[in-house]
Amino acid sequence: FRRSGALDAGGRHAYLDALDHQAKLGPRDAELLHALGPSFADPPDWRESGQRLEAMLAHRPGDAEAWEALGILRFKQSDLDAAEEALRREQAVDPGAYTSYFLRGHLRVNRADIAGARRLFSECIDRVPATVQCRGALVWIERMAGDCATADHVARDMVALAPDLSLGYAQRAETAAALGAPRVALTELLAQKRAHKTIKSLTEQADDETALALREGNFTAALGVP
Repeated sequence: FRRSGALDAGGRHAYLDALDHQAKLGPRDAELLHALGPSFADPPDWRESGQRLEAMLAHRPGDAEAWEALGILRFKQSDLDAAEEALRREQAVDPGAYTSYFLRGHLRVNRADIAGARRLFSECIDRVPATVQCRGALVWIERMAGDCATADHVARDMVALAPDLSLGYAQRAETAAALGAPRVALTELLAQKRAHKTIKSLTEQADDETALALREGNFTAALGVP
């Protein structure tokens, strides 16, 4: 139930599913479930979960998932230095875990260290070539930095790596638009984005058309005026 460690809505679902099957869990998984429990209370008790995770890691220092969960928890508490340290420990234990680079990259963004974020996202791609998450983050960073050509290159790699992921097409549309691609190319990319969405939206095509019209300065079309 690694997904639980994200401590978000998806993590809550994974946590509750694991709770339903806790009788089948081994000692280590049961301990992690116990440590995460207070984070999913209403209201969440981050402090108690942190203490439980630290107690677990005191005798399981090689548990990468527990370090990751502690890093995410400290981030939620705005203790960025502690979050950074926990995620560094995760990387030391499991250099192939993309989350350590990905989350530390976002910590760098939170500190306005764009160059540092770029280095971490790039290192993530080098060490974990199959990651799409770090590619998506790097596209965003390069666009923020104004390097749309590099952003487009990374977005193309992302689509090649995960052709069924709608985010890749959405990011390709953004980078292509920034590079002055013609409307027909943008329309095709946005159609691919919609086609690969897991959850369909009845208004998304209209929203995409409005966004294109606004980008072109066609405010009459954006407002839907015939």
